[in-house]
Amino acid sequence: MKVLEKEASEAAEISRQTGVDTVIVLDNYSLHKSHLVRAKEKEWGAQGLSLFFLPTYSSELNIIEGEWHQIKSHEISGRMFKDEYELFQAVRESLRERSEKLGVKLQHFRLTETSPNVQRENE
Repeated sequence: MKVLEKEASEAAEISRQTGVDTVIVLDNYSLHKSHLVRAKEKEWGAQGLSLFFLPTYSSELNIIEGEWHQIKSHEISGRMFKDEYELFQAVRESLRERSEKLGVKLQHFRLTETSPNVQRENE
């Protein structure tokens, strides 16, 4: 929810400066369709942020599914990792390399239980 709130805030600024709205494509993960998200959808729309939900059972339309397949099958397959952090680093590096190759902007968010803020880290 915090990520979407931050995106809505940034969308409002982009919309104000350029007149261009922001669209976020979401799958049908239960959190994405929660009552909390649905309750804020109209407000976010007024800020210039629209949510587009993929049809159910359409993983072929979800770009990340193909990317995860490539990473799991070709980039980290057969490798051993000493701990979860090393695995995280390998996945993060794969995502960075794939985003550069595809010419897409990669962003990830650091969410912590102790921090009320969402921190965006651009790659």
